[in-house]
Amino acid sequence: MSDSKPTLDTLRNTIDQLDQQIQALINQRARCAQQVADVKQAD
Repeated sequence: MSDSKPTLDTLRNTIDQLDQQIQALINQRARCAQQVADVKQAD
């Protein structure tokens, strides 16, 4: 049975992809928070 382990490059690529997803979520959250601020300001 072959015990295949991910290579360092594969792991780094996975981390890069996760970082991109995290950044996209942070941006989405920031936009939502701005909308909350806009609604509060309008009240």
